[in-house]
Amino acid sequence: MSEATAPRRGPYRRGIETRVRVVDTAIEVFGRRGYRGGTLQAVADGAGITPGAIVRLFGSKENLLLAVFDEWDRRQEELIGGSGERGVALLRRTEVLMAHHVTHPGLLELHVRLGAEALDPDAPAHAPIVERYARVRSALVGHVLEACAAGDLAPLDEASALHQVRELTATMDGLQLQWLLDPSMDLLATYSRYLEEWLARLGVLGRQVVDRRLVGGSTPRVLRRRRVL
Repeated sequence: MSEATAPRRGPYRRGIETRVRVVDTAIEVFGRRGYRGGTLQAVADGAGITPGAIVRLFGSKENLLLAVFDEWDRRQEELIGGSGERGVALLRRTEVLMAHHVTHPGLLELHVRLGAEALDPDAPAHAPIVERYARVRSALVGHVLEACAAGDLAPLDEASALHQVRELTATMDGLQLQWLLDPSMDLLATYSRYLEEWLARLGVLGRQVVDRRLVGGSTPRVLRRRRVL
């Protein structure tokens, strides 16, 4: 590539890079200190700029928090949804998320601390946390129901699927909190074992043989399951 055609690093590019650096720093600062304890000065010191520069970039500390949530969601989507897998295959990819948290504890600490702060309805993190939990639950329920429709899980109605998803996400949160308190715990192995038991309980094919018969000539119906020895 010639000098004439090479992309230039202008103010716009530098602005984007600075925003990324500030958000990454805010994830670490808010993760260690919470939103209330994580000051703009601390974020600015870590990012190598001034608090005033952060305000010019984001408008306010609350807007910076929203940018942190956007980045958080982007990373989760990249880890879990980026594969294009659905149903049981996607549910298994929650293990990838656990593995990522082991190597990126700042993101996990952010989740735990902001979740605790969000108990206060007036906290800036309250609405984003509540909305995020609802969105994650809805997505996981959709994948459970897809797996049921495909015959990979035993039939469940939406209310039952929601109950199972609440159990799954509560277990994920609980195990992650325990790991933060006691890093000697093997988080990934513990969660992987639970996930396999959870899926087996819901009837994953491969652990069970499913007998299908055609009802009305075309509709597959799961009639009986027997455990493979």
